[in-house]
This record gives sequence, structure tokens and C-alpha cells, in this order.
Amino acid sequence: MENRDLEAVISSDETIEESKSEVSGEEAQPEVSAEDVKPEASGDEVPRTYPYRHNDALILGPIDEHVAGIPLRLGGGTDRKCKRWPAKSKYETYGALIDEMSYHVVGDKDGLAFIQGTAIGNERRVPAIDALYVMGLDIDSGMRPATAIDRILALGLTAIIYTTHSHEKTETFLLESSFTQFCKKHRIEVTPQEYPLAIIKRFLIEERSWESWIVDTVSIGAIKQDSEGMGVVLHHDPMTKFRVVFVLKAPYVIAKQGMTQLDAIKKWKRKIIGLAKMLELPIDEACLDPSRLFYLPRHKDGAPFGIWITGGEPLDIESIPEGAINGDRQQADAFMQHGEQLAGKDGPDFIVGNNFSLKKWAAQKAKGFDIASMFRVAAPEKIRNDQNTTKVTIKCPFDHYHSNPEDPEDTGCYVESAAPEMSKSFTFACSHNSCKGRDRLEFVAEAVNQGWITTDDLESEDYQAFLIEETDEEKLAKVEKRIETLTLETLPSDLDSLFASLGSLDIPIARRDGLFDKICAKIGVTKGNDKRSLKSRLTPHIKAAEAKRTRKKAQNTASEEAGGLPYIDTTDGFDSSLSAAVVALARKNKGRGAFLFDLDGQKVVVDRDKVKPIDLDEMQAEMRRVAAWVATKDDELKSIDCPRNIASDLLVYRGHATPKLERFTRSPAFSSDGKLVVEAGYHEEAKVYYAPTPGFVIPPISFNPTDEEIKLAVDLILDNVFHDFPFDDDEDPVTGKERGGASSRAHALALLLLTFMRDMIPGPTPIHLITKPLPGTGASLLVEALTTIPLGSPVASKVEKPEEEENKEMFAFLRRAGQLYWKDNIQRKLQGSTLATAATNKTFSGRILGASEDLELPVRCVFVASGNNVSLADEISRRCVIIRLDAKRDPKKGRTFKHARLQKWVEDNRAELVAACLTIIQGWISRGMPRWKGEPLASYTAYGEIMGGVLDVAGLGGAFLGNLDLAQDGANPERDAETAFAAVMWKEYGGAVWSAGGKTQDGNSSRDVPLSLINQNEIGITLYGPDDEAKTKSLSSWLAKHVGGVWTILDKDGKTPIEVRLARVRDTHTKQWFYHLAKVAVVKVELPEKAGAVSVELPVGQALRFALPIGDALSGLFSTSSQ
Repeated sequence: MENRDLEAVISSDETIEESKSEVSGEEAQPEVSAEDVKPEASGDEVPRTYPYRHNDALILGPIDEHVAGIPLRLGGGTDRKCKRWPAKSKYETYGALIDEMSYHVVGDKDGLAFIQGTAIGNERRVPAIDALYVMGLDIDSGMRPATAIDRILALGLTAIIYTTHSHEKTETFLLESSFTQFCKKHRIEVTPQEYPLAIIKRFLIEERSWESWIVDTVSIGAIKQDSEGMGVVLHHDPMTKFRVVFVLKAPYVIAKQGMTQLDAIKKWKRKIIGLAKMLELPIDEACLDPSRLFYLPRHKDGAPFGIWITGGEPLDIESIPEGAINGDRQQADAFMQHGEQLAGKDGPDFIVGNNFSLKKWAAQKAKGFDIASMFRVAAPEKIRNDQNTTKVTIKCPFDHYHSNPEDPEDTGCYVESAAPEMSKSFTFACSHNSCKGRDRLEFVAEAVNQGWITTDDLESEDYQAFLIEETDEEKLAKVEKRIETLTLETLPSDLDSLFASLGSLDIPIARRDGLFDKICAKIGVTKGNDKRSLKSRLTPHIKAAEAKRTRKKAQNTASEEAGGLPYIDTTDGFDSSLSAAVVALARKNKGRGAFLFDLDGQKVVVDRDKVKPIDLDEMQAEMRRVAAWVATKDDELKSIDCPRNIASDLLVYRGHATPKLERFTRSPAFSSDGKLVVEAGYHEEAKVYYAPTPGFVIPPISFNPTDEEIKLAVDLILDNVFHDFPFDDDEDPVTGKERGGASSRAHALALLLLTFMRDMIPGPTPIHLITKPLPGTGASLLVEALTTIPLGSPVASKVEKPEEEENKEMFAFLRRAGQLYWKDNIQRKLQGSTLATAATNKTFSGRILGASEDLELPVRCVFVASGNNVSLADEISRRCVIIRLDAKRDPKKGRTFKHARLQKWVEDNRAELVAACLTIIQGWISRGMPRWKGEPLASYTAYGEIMGGVLDVAGLGGAFLGNLDLAQDGANPERDAETAFAAVMWKEYGGAVWSAGGKTQDGNSSRDVPLSLINQNEIGITLYGPDDEAKTKSLSSWLAKHVGGVWTILDKDGKTPIEVRLARVRDTHTKQWFYHLAKVAVVKVELPEKAGAVSVELPVGQALRFALPIGDALSGLFSTSSQ
């Protein structure tokens, strides 16, 4: 087979037809096999020719094994609407990501996708992103992939390049409003429905950043109207659109950047800009969001597509120079410009609606305009990111100008409310290139023109929260000043605005009449009839102002009776009242004093020591805390209850007025970013509500505890709470020696500390199983003591239930933000998919009672189980850390206790015990959060690394996860038989290869066959069949089932513990399977050459189950030291 070079495959000079053929796979190169190439390397290496096809991808060069093995943690979802984006195992390495993305499937654009890293709580929000493992670029300008690939190869980087769903589109619909705005911006005169080609091309280059080659092919098509409005169809050559994904050499961890979170995010954005400039790739500088999603490759049926994977090194983010962020530059300009522009002193005017002047409006309203609240109420569907502050990220009114229109991940546009105390007016800005230089009022005008907001919204007093109202004296001075400007040339019809101002003044009648007479004199009206006629135009304004004052007085009275709360007049109608209610709720329900929360979609309040969902009646009662409700009855304004229809709407309202609650705690605790929540009340950043028991105060916690302080904290717990519990890890399964109870004690401390730092562990945490041989050993007492410390009282236990009932119980427990789930007195085997699922996944789904919808809840609790000699189902055993208690005698007789009433002692000393726990954790944080270096429990890597690190600082890390064999023994009674079989086979055969029938690699059967060894040593492996031949076949099936199993046994010296793994190889000549035990280290396996086999080296920890020749899906994709 001819080895085609890169230039022949993706040359920049290729024709469109050639490009289509190549990327669509019409002439796809067949899979390269060993017979197709001549060896170019010595030894056993089998060289690859490049490029070659792997699934739908074109592999352009070798990817070293260390690069393919780079570990990744990428959140994944089924579509962009997913609320949770947990890290997916199918993206666990760069090699796995390559394999997953090597398929370009037919489908819609919105589907399977991943984010560039992980997010705390699996929430795809910028503040939640904690680590980034890949960096992605969007190229939608018409640049050919070949150009980008050439530049990536020149830098020696590995990357995944793939076309998007809209790749090679040949038509673009240009909205008339977009083109007209561009012409106005550049003072270009065009007539309606006129689209000069030269100006169109300039628009595409300047506003859309299209490549010149694609712009040169543009022609003008038909004028038509679609759902967005009038416009023109542009025809052009197929326009390439693609994405580039780089794997990072090391993850970019936000918390490890040595700067604030905001600065770390800005640094990430600058690195993307820097990378794009290094590669000279045109990207939209608004597409830098670290929470951005990337769709897996998909295309329309029959559409061209392509995937290319370059060989090379991973991207070292520290080597990338930082670029400048447009948003930063423009934000400074925005704050400099808004004062004059929005006060109406400078800049253009924009007329909307019925001759409504935005310049005039801004002069009167801008200084106190709460634009963020207006968008939350009037246009919530336009909000893309809301952090419950004065700043909100929204869809840009000029989104159709952007290079990525209708992209829901675009967060380049924002509004920010005024801050009069800082002499700052409101801001409306966008960081997209096409929006540079736009006036703030231009954004407001476009929002009004598109129907997002109305002029009534702009004039509403609800959004003038920050405006200081003029006094009557100031208004009077303005009226008098205006009167002085009147002349005999002034027409009576020009006096309406002056009469409106004069009539609104609350001044004595004689003073008003005097001013009216002065107006008449100024304009030359002296006759009685003329004056009466003119007075009739003033009178309605006077009456309207008096009615308004009367109503205002009644409203103020209602407000005073309600303790100074703002009033809401329901006479104004439902929509107005609901909007006012949301605004009032948002102002009252914030900060430490927040009282009404959104907990996973349900409205809850804090009721003393728990979180409680509320119903319609309770919502009405809660709204009495927010506002004084009034309505007009019998021409009088009277106090009323919050209307039920408004309370009902607020129950399902999802917005800033009801902040999110994720954890309710009775003691100080650490948030996900390691900050200690110690002040009572709601903490918005941590989404935690801390409600201490009355009078509960902890001693001060050192920010950087000394080793001595940490030791005292550990000793306080171990020497008092743990002192009388008989922790015991049973015998070592290999040596038979007693191990003491160090691991069980360490796990008990881990359980206690976990309750204070659960939010710091981004993944699941295991079940802490307390098991003992006899009742009365103290498991329940231990749990009660351990839970009283963080909760203030012992946690209630759960009893065993049928699976369906337990599922409902778990769902209800998680829905009320329960902290600790405890199953006590387990009589049967600890099993069931409910507990297994909750303890392994970051979310748990269930059905809402009385509704047909499912709800996915985050799992943020701690799991505990206890019982006598608890046996474990297989699915549970790997989810447990063991705390074993064994008094070695009748636990009810002859025991003495340091604290005879331990529970009472814990309650009396709870503050000091809580402080001890916090000191240990803070000690770990202040030392840089060092990770544990031991082997973590499968599926609980984050828990193992973090909790092991804390225990290391506490001096107990060496015993952490040291008794996992107890979980395995409790789960699998055949484990002892498997271990015994491995021991006798290792003693008999060592690392030699053998078959189930005892055949060795030289074809002889001089050693005892496995079946004989099983019988001689009375190993309890169940084999089926009437004779040895049938039982040998049964053994063959048993061996196949246990391939990959690992057992700890003694080496042939009878002293040294070793781990061995069962592997198998296939004789490619006879098709017979051979087995061998290998130490978990680099070993060499050989089969006789006459059998057609080859030598293979197997590295530490690699799965040893394979067939020769190797035929896995990624064979040859990565270059390795051995094939």
C-alpha cells in the first residue's frame, strides 16, 4: 500500500470537490495492517504509515503512549439542556476521547456534548468550573481545516479537528436589520431592499470576520422574509466550519492559579486568545467561556464532514502567551462613557415607540436605573447567566451580527444596574467584535424594537430603586426657572408640560395661583375668559396629583402598618403586581437574612432545625414578610392578603428572587472552594444556610494551624470520642497476623470530617459501613456520637425496606437536602440498586409525588450503614469503607468507659469537638491541600485523594483504606477459594503458561494438572460434570470468567506478600487458550514459536486480557515501546 503524505490528503490547494471527497470518506483509505507495510524499526515494533483511517477519523501522525494516556475528567451531557454535567468515564484519557470523537455520525446539531473539564456540583456554570483538561477553539470564518492543521503540525501539537453540523453550508440569510444597522453605523446611504455587493462583502469581512476567499464567491440571491424578518439570501461556495480540541499537558485548576477566581478565569480566556494568535486562527473573542460545551461530531445525512487527528505533544498552557480580552478593554470604556452618554449630555439620540426619546429618558432615569431587575422580570428568557447580583449576562439584541448567531453558550453581552453611590449609571455592553463602539442606548433601542422590553418598562418606578426623588422645593425651582423663559411668543399649546409640573407640586393654593398668574402675564393672557380657559388645562393636572397623593398616603399607611415594607397595589393588575412582587422579594430575600429558597426546583424555607417545602397558603404568609398588599375597594385603598394567584405563580418562579440552596447545616462547614462558612445565615456563593443551635459558639479557628494545634485536635477526638470503641481490622488475609484497628479508626475519623467538608469533594463518596460480630458492641452509639458533633443531635436511622420503598425514601431524603443517610440494624445482606446508585453517582433521579415528571437531584450527603457481621452484595462491596468493631468478648460484660455517658459528654463539649474537626481540615487546606498518594477506592478517586490527604495531615493517612479486604470478604464467599487456587497454582507453575488441562508451553504435562491441585488442596471451587474431562471443561469456563482477577498471596518463599493477576493468551495456531499468573509488574509472557505466538511485555497495572495478534479497536493508533 502506498503511504500518502499529509499534503496529498489535506493540501491547502485542493479543490472543493477533492476536499468533499476526502472528508466524506468516499475514497477512505482502508485500515492499515501489518501486512501492508514494511518494518522500519528494529525489535518487535510494528511501524504505522500515516495518514490512515480510524473509524471516520484521519490519523495524521503518531501519538505517544504517554500522551494517549493523559488522564481527563470531562463533564458530559446528552444535549445542551442538561442541568448536570458529570465527568464521563468514556472521556477518561486522551486516547479514549480520540476514540469517542473518531465517529462523525448523522444527527441533529443538539446532542451528545462535553465540556472542557469538570464543574463543582456538575453545574455547567462559569463559577462552578474547577478544572479544565482540554482547550477548544471555534473556527467559523471559512478558513480551511488544512490551513489550521498545517499550523498545528508546525508547533508539534496533537489536536482533534472536526467539522461542525453547519460545515460547507452554501447559503446564508442576511437580515435586513443587520445590514441596515451596519450602513447607519458607517454612514452609508442605501435605499430599502438595496443590497450592493461591494458593501455586502465589506459587511461580511468587518462584522462577520469571513475569510476573503469565501467573501469573493458571494453573490446576491432572492429577497425574502422568514421568522426573524426581511432579508436577502447570499449564495457562496461551501463554507468550512470546524472545531479544534487540544489536550492540556496538565489540567488548568482554577484554585491553584494563586489568584482570585475571576482573575483565573480571565487568564484562561487570555490563553485562548494567545493560542489563536500563535496559530493565526480567526476566532470570535466572545467565545471564551470556560463552561462552553462542544458537541460530538455530527452532520446532516449526506452532508460532507471530516475528522483529523494530529500527532505530537500535549499543549503546555504555561507556554502560551496571554492575549488581550476585548471585554476587558471595552468594560473600561463603558464605565468612562456611560456618565455623559446616558445622562443625555453627549452622544446620539435614539427614538423608539411613539416618538419616545431614549436620550431624554436617560437624562432623567439613567442614574438610578435597575436594568438587571428589569430584564429578570420583563425578559427573563433573554438571560443566559444570572448570579443574583446587579450584573446579568443576556442575549445580545444584535446577536444576528455575531459570528455565532443564536448560540446559547454566547455570554459576551451583559447589563449592569446603576450604582449612584459610585456615581455610576447603568451599563449595556457586548464584547463581540461586531458590537465594538455601539452606544448603550443603541442596545436599549434594539431591545425595545425587538419587543424584549417596552417604554413602559423603562418608565416604571419599579426599576428606579436607586434613584433619589426630587423634593418639591427642587421641582418648584425648576418650574419658576421655566416660567422666566416664557415670552409673548409662547403659545398656550406649548404649556402642557409646564402645567403638568406645576400641577404636581404639593404647595399652597395661593402660591400655585400666583405662579399661574405669572404665566398668564408672561404670555400676554389677561382676559378673564382666556385665563379661565387656560386654567382648565391646569386643573386636570392638579386633580390627578391630589388623587395620587391621597393614594400614596394610603399606601404609606399600609406600609407603616406592615413595619415599613414596600407596598404593592393590586389595583394595577396581575402582571404589574407580579412584577412588583418579584422585585420586592428580590430586595428582601437576600444576604444572610434570606428566608425563601429554591432547592432543586421546589420552594423551601428554613424551619428551625430543618429545611421545609412550602405550599400555597404558606407562600401567601411568606409574602406578607415582603410587602404591604393593598387594593381599591369602595373607592378606598385597603390592606389585603397577597392574592393567591400571585402566590401560586411565585411557587413555580425560578429566578434571582429565590436564591439556590444546596446545603443546610447546623455547624460551620467548608464550601466547595475551601472557605469556612462560620457566620449564621445564608451564604450566596456557597449556597449554604448555616443555622446554629441557640447559644452555640465555637472557639476561634486558626487560619494556619500549627502541627501542635492539629495534634491536640486529633487527640481530643481519639482520646475521648473514640477511646472506648474496640476498633479491629481482623487478621491480615495473607500473613494471618492481627492488624489492630488503625484502618477502622482512620475511617471513623474520615466519616466525622466528611460531614464538615462534603462540598469540597466534587465526586461521590463511599458508604461508611460499621460492622461488628455481636450486638451491643457500640455501632449505633458510635454513629450517634459522630452525627451529634456536626448536626447538634443524633441522626435518625433508616430501616430496611423493599427496593421500591427505599427508592422513594432516598428521593425524599435528597429532596429536603438531608446531610447524613444512615441504615442501621441490617439483618440481611446490604444490597440494592438504590443505595448503590446514590453512593456512586453525583445525581439521583426520582418521580415527584403526585406528578408525572422525573427530577434529577444532586447527591451531597454522607452514607452510613451498620449491623452485625454485615454481608455485602457485589455491587455494594466496592462502594464501602469498613469500620469494624470487635470487643473479642461479650460486649455487654466487664467493659469500662472513660465517659460513662458518652452522648451527654459529646453534647456538652460539642463546640470544642466541632472546632477540632475544623482545625484538622483547615490545617490540610493551609498546607496546600496535598493529595493522598495511595491507591484510591475505585469510583471514589476524589474522595480518596482528598480525605486521604486530610488524614495524612492528621497523622492517620498510613492506615487509610488499609482494610478493603474486609469488604471483599464480606461480599464474595468464594474469594478465599479463589485466593487459595491462585496460591497453589503460583507455587506449582510460577509465571509459566498452562492450560485448564495442565498443558504447559512445551506441550508436556509433567506438573500436577490444575484439577488435581484443586482436589488435593480441597479448594472450594464448584466444578460441574460427572468426570474429570467434564470438570476440566467447567474449570476452563471458570478461568475465563476470572481473567483479570487479582489476589494477594505469599511468594514461593512463604514470606513475601505479592499480588498476582490471572491473564490469558491464545495460541493463534491451535486457537487454544493458555493461562498464567503474573505479578503486577512488568512481566514477559512467551508461547512456543511453533504455535504461532509472539513475545509481549505487559506494563504495571495494564489489563492483561487480550488475544494475539492484538485486535483491539485502537491497535496501532498510539506508538508504544512494544506492540
